[in-house]
Amino acid sequence: MKETILFKKLKNDGIVTKATQTCLPVNRLIVKYVFEFELTDGRKFVKTTTTVDERDYVAEKPEREIIYLLNHPENYWELEEYENYSVIGDIFFFFGPYGLIGTWVCYGFIRIFSFVRWKNNRREFIKSLQNYD
Repeated sequence: MKETILFKKLKNDGIVTKATQTCLPVNRLIVKYVFEFELTDGRKFVKTTTTVDERDYVAEKPEREIIYLLNHPENYWELEEYENYSVIGDIFFFFGPYGLIGTWVCYGFIRIFSFVRWKNNRREFIKSLQNYD
């Protein structure tokens, strides 16, 4: 759901620009990635991460197109990922698996409530708890 909200904000207020990603080897296995792009107001956004070596991925596409929000440049998406985003997945999971799980949980609470509601069941329940010790 968070991604859908960000998608809508990017759709309304997003700015498209080019970003560069370079990698600086730290040692044989670790690489420091520097991802940077210039904002429309002249500031530069720089994000550095250190991770396992994936230089082939950066070598394929050192320059990328991204879409970002001017007030929150850390909320950026690659343009290709943004254009391929679909809200249908969120809708499916909301009504599909999440709906089924929510239904089962509600059914369980209703069954427990209906069981404890009658005096005879409460007495039996309390007796079973006392005998459990």
